[in-house]
Amino acid sequence: RGEAIVSIDLSGESLHRRGYRDEGAKAPLKENLAAAILMMAGWPELSKPGAGFVDLMCGSGTLPIEAALISSNTAPGFFREYFGFLGWKQHDAVAWKALKQEAMQARITDKKKLPRFFAFDQDGFALKAARENAAEALVDDLIHFERRELSEAPPISPNYGETGLVGCNPPYGERLDDPEKLKALYRLIGDTFKKKASGWKGFVFTGNLDLAKEVGLKASRRFPLFNGAIDCRLLTYDLYAGTREAVSPLKG
Repeated sequence: RGEAIVSIDLSGESLHRRGYRDEGAKAPLKENLAAAILMMAGWPELSKPGAGFVDLMCGSGTLPIEAALISSNTAPGFFREYFGFLGWKQHDAVAWKALKQEAMQARITDKKKLPRFFAFDQDGFALKAARENAAEALVDDLIHFERRELSEAPPISPNYGETGLVGCNPPYGERLDDPEKLKALYRLIGDTFKKKASGWKGFVFTGNLDLAKEVGLKASRRFPLFNGAIDCRLLTYDLYAGTREAVSPLKG
């Protein structure tokens, strides 16, 4: 009808591809979605020396890696080798080199100036991928990866810091599991928060609101997000002793 749309591809491929992840576990989070979850959960404000970050079910490590990148002031896409604009005839290579140098100098590499990061998962293959991804993102020396069942999670507070952020992106039955079998898992997440993370802030990212109720804790905030086409919620929790009922801390 006499109209045309002219588009310019600046990136060459989707910008969520940061350039560090070659492998993924089952249904991995996109990097930009993981970063959004962390921002909404308050990680930039909590992130400081002495604070802690714990992912109880880390999968291929996207959440702890993005948390470490945020804390270390690493620019998104820092590890990408190619952008579409590099092929433009009027691309300013000198300016681009200066911007990359500026981003490199802005990174915080002194571990004493950074929080502590811990990532657990029961899947050895996922942990292998997580370690490799963390190495590609140059944060493998910041994150402690460990194979652990959720039921064997150690006491988080104060072992990993007096305060911090603990959470997970558990399966929600949309693609991988039977929702009926996941109720006990979500209850265990709530119990772990309640009994082992007093004084911290917690989060659960899920695409199953019925399962989210099984956590058994009152969410302080709820954020609607989409994981692909799946309507999801990020639930955040302020964790205090006796949130749901009086309990004695579990021994590690």
